[in-house]
Amino acid sequence: MQYKDYYKILQVQETANQSMIKKSYRSLAKKYHPDGHHGDEHMANKFKEINEAYEVLGNPEKRQKYDYIRNQSSGVHGTAFDPSQFGYQFSTKRNKQNNGNDSGFSDFFEAFFGNEMSGGYPFDSFFSSAPFQSYGTADESNRKQFAGAATDTMAVLQLTLAEAFHGVKKNIILRNGSDEKTLKVSIPAGVLPGEKLKLEGEGGLSEDSLQQGDLYLRIELKENDAEKLDGLNIIQKLPVTVWEAALGGSIKIPTLSGLLRFTLPPSTSSGKTFRVKGKGFKNRKGETGDLLLAVEIKLPTTFSSKEKEHFAALKDISTFNPR
Repeated sequence: MQYKDYYKILQVQETANQSMIKKSYRSLAKKYHPDGHHGDEHMANKFKEINEAYEVLGNPEKRQKYDYIRNQSSGVHGTAFDPSQFGYQFSTKRNKQNNGNDSGFSDFFEAFFGNEMSGGYPFDSFFSSAPFQSYGTADESNRKQFAGAATDTMAVLQLTLAEAFHGVKKNIILRNGSDEKTLKVSIPAGVLPGEKLKLEGEGGLSEDSLQQGDLYLRIELKENDAEKLDGLNIIQKLPVTVWEAALGGSIKIPTLSGLLRFTLPPSTSSGKTFRVKGKGFKNRKGETGDLLLAVEIKLPTTFSSKEKEHFAALKDISTFNPR
């Protein structure tokens, strides 16, 4: 069978909440609906694939199972996939009901999520005792569940680059059914995307309620156009005026590590990148990257009459042609 990357199919991140998933599904379903592409087999198959992906990701229980499969395998969308690694021997022979009609979904879906399959669900032992537990703070809406060991729980914690750089204290809300608990968690400075922070004894209870697992917080960074992390290097936009770009000079730049005085060379074009050694991200091992300043020439939205006069004069005397 072929592996299905449902997140890729619906064009959403694995941290997407249900609202984001539904919005993307509706947009794609409208785009590929067969009514608008009569006789186009490719569009029809694409529409089926989108519906299959939403059938899984739009259902919290099925999404929980899928996330476990996805995290435990290295499958790539569209490539061959062997379900036996999860203890399941797949057979294309299915019990057909509803007047003999097949579900229309892929073998991958039928093996793991279909109601009509030989041998029943092979994953009930993995998921039946896993707690439904989520996370979040007042400013975080993306939530995710983890279905690994019966009593361990994983949550994605999104931070800004500044929070990861300096460290931060967060209120994490844990929900287990109708129970709710708030934890105050100190996130150390220098955490990187993909790192997992372990909170002992804050996971789910075992079936007999005698043991409690651990909670793992997996760090992700929120998107930010002004500054991005590349390894340990920080790529930061450097907005400058036309006259600063033309004449150069000493300018002050606010950075995550403090105010930086930087000498801008004259005749600096937009898109030019300057490297400042040792002013990048510092991880928890003490290793530090560089700061990459990407120049972006900015113009005011309006000009005074005097400014217009000066630009007109420059236009008259300049022989420069960038094209």
